[in-house]
Amino acid sequence: MRKGTSGDYLNEGFSRFLPGVWLIVAVFFMAGVYFGPWALIGIVLFFSFFYKRPSFAFLLSHVVFIVGFCLIGIFLGRYARVGFSDLPEKAFFAVSGRVVEVLPNRPNTMVLLSDAVLFDGSKSRLRRCLKVYRRGSWPLNLVGERVVLNVVKGRGRGVFYRGDFIVAYRDWFSNMFVFMSRVRHFLYRKAHTVLHDKAASLLTVLFTGIKDKEYFDYRRDFYDLGVGHILAISGLHIAMLMGVVYLFLYMLPISYRVKHIILALACVFYMLLAGWWSMSLLRAGVMFLLWCVSRIFYRNVSLYDLLALAILLIGMYDVNALFAVGFQLSVASVLSIALSVNLLRRLYVNGILTMFAVSVSAFIGVLGLVVLYFHRVAWFSPFANVVFVPILFLLLVCGFLFVVSGGFVSLPFKWVSWLVFKLSSLAKAVSISSFYVEANYNLVVFLYYVILAGVVFLFMSFSKGDLDEVIDNRFHSNR
Repeated sequence: MRKGTSGDYLNEGFSRFLPGVWLIVAVFFMAGVYFGPWALIGIVLFFSFFYKRPSFAFLLSHVVFIVGFCLIGIFLGRYARVGFSDLPEKAFFAVSGRVVEVLPNRPNTMVLLSDAVLFDGSKSRLRRCLKVYRRGSWPLNLVGERVVLNVVKGRGRGVFYRGDFIVAYRDWFSNMFVFMSRVRHFLYRKAHTVLHDKAASLLTVLFTGIKDKEYFDYRRDFYDLGVGHILAISGLHIAMLMGVVYLFLYMLPISYRVKHIILALACVFYMLLAGWWSMSLLRAGVMFLLWCVSRIFYRNVSLYDLLALAILLIGMYDVNALFAVGFQLSVASVLSIALSVNLLRRLYVNGILTMFAVSVSAFIGVLGLVVLYFHRVAWFSPFANVVFVPILFLLLVCGFLFVVSGGFVSLPFKWVSWLVFKLSSLAKAVSISSFYVEANYNLVVFLYYVILAGVVFLFMSFSKGDLDEVIDNRFHSNR
């Protein structure tokens, strides 16, 4: 019998409690970014609670690996992060970056993907998507340019241009941004020519990420029902759209690898079209691209490993992404859904109950963050998602036909969008579908996720046989 290697210890260790070691690495990497050196104490407590006498091979394959990424997170969190909220109001600073879009509905708004900011004589990294406003219109030929300009911070996230505009240079990336901007502007004009205002606004939000004034009129109805995530492009949209693309590829006589290469290219195109600087879209796109790479090389990778690798790659590239609300909500919802699906398989739950249970798990996973950032609880969300998520699939399919046909096939999207707006208007009738939480419960939210993590560990520590025994005993007691 051969001796156990470090890989054996790796598989026999965390698999008892969590599905993969990469998830543990990502958790403590994020803890290092958020809490600094205090995360090291969390590592000690974690190992002392679950493992009493670890072997040397176990320490080598687990502790050193996890501590290393935790130290990287501590370094990035302390020395490479400058949050936009750290800058005082009415502060003048110079910012450099690439112009990725001049909004067609608001030509005085420029979307700038900043990479550095000069404030108070010190150069700091501020890799964040900024919307820079000015009195007049921005010229469209700025798209793709790398620029340097002086701005002043207004209230909230507003940034206003204050002169000294310098065009740095163009590179081969500039042509790509120019092309995608032209495609977005074409779809925006075509949608508003063929469809009515609300339907055109919904199409442009789902496929280009451009939000016009009609969007802000109907957005409140969606958020009151707890289905506002339908309007924010995320993994749900990518999974549905790429599923439609795969159905077309399935009918073509091409190899398995070529299909997934085309899927990866289609995902990249959709990310560029819809605005890849959105944190939730970036997280979902990176996860899908990692999955495509694994399928190209015939490797099976779990959803937990894909999520963890996406967190590590995005966090090490742009540590500010870990502080974005959209990124945190996206990670929390995906993790809670993945854990719930794993549990539902053990409990033999299927059918419509699975959809409702997944909706409830996503609601539980993001509840703390929603209360912390928005002070709002939409209790009707699990029920509304059972209806709106299948309709979203129809919206994306009809919108895909509209985009591919250049606006020629528009009638299906008109019908489905009419149904969506009729259902969303129910939020006005169901006035108690959500309520506000005025107080700030930072400590309560932290304890909420600690307790939630403890419940997850409790369920994951049960083997499948133990759960089967519990279910059988409960069934016989009910009889």
